[in-house]
Amino acid sequence: MNIPMIPKNHSIRDTEQSREVASGKAAVPVDAQDKVSIGEESRIVSRLVSRLKEIQNAERPDLESLKNQIKSGEYKPSAIEIARAILFGPPRNK
Repeated sequence: MNIPMIPKNHSIRDTEQSREVASGKAAVPVDAQDKVSIGEESRIVSRLVSRLKEIQNAERPDLESLKNQIKSGEYKPSAIEIARAILFGPPRNK
């Protein structure tokens, strides 16, 4: 007579724990000393991203005026202005 092997109790518990973890029901002990910290670089990047979003959303009347001049054909930069923009990029505000 051949008796089938009976699984050990810990195997059954492991399977039950695996199901709990997969379903999100597993209780995870939290140590009072567990902490999450964000590095200084992350804070700086976060502030920069926020500032860039503010700049993008800001209304700029000078930009709107320039757009209107381009649409109407009134904006005619000189060859020197175009060359400077190509070589050195747009002028920077101080």
